[in-house]
Amino acid sequence: MSSVRATAAALRSVLAQLPKDVVGRLDSDLATVTDLLSETLATSCRQQEVVSAASGLRSGLTESLSGLLNMVERAIGDKAAQLAQTDAPAESAMPPEVSRKVQELRGKPPPKTPDKDMNRYMREITSQGWAVEKTGGNHLKVWGPAGEGPYVFSSTPSSGTNNRKLRALAEQIRKNKRKDTNT
Repeated sequence: MSSVRATAAALRSVLAQLPKDVVGRLDSDLATVTDLLSETLATSCRQQEVVSAASGLRSGLTESLSGLLNMVERAIGDKAAQLAQTDAPAESAMPPEVSRKVQELRGKPPPKTPDKDMNRYMREITSQGWAVEKTGGNHLKVWGPAGEGPYVFSSTPSSGTNNRKLRALAEQIRKNKRKDTNT
């Protein structure tokens, strides 16, 4: 499950924990206070005025709290639904320089290297929305669509270590793609 969807699920679980019963208990307690005021002021000429003001405060407070809890519940529910529909983090989560670089390189064919396997892995990676750039020192920089990286690999066929690392990255991307489509 992606972290965005996990956050959406966590928000939904918070909805069940909202203290809706608190408003009912507060209303009951305020009703008791109003009754006590009425009994205490039974012989007072201002009893009706005080009890009426207390009752008005009670109903206004409980209505306001109920309305506020309903607004919070709707806001959390809406945000959870919005997050559940999102598969990738927002572009703004990336540092601006990475975002610009990824946008600039996205859709361009990957640079060529002397190693045909590395070329194949780079084509696979770029087909998944990743960006690859060749640096001046014959290295490859790879950035993910959500700002991952940069991962740096040598583009010259030396010991095969960089080829294995690039293959491992391609396999990891494939595996993550399968996980995201299964959730």
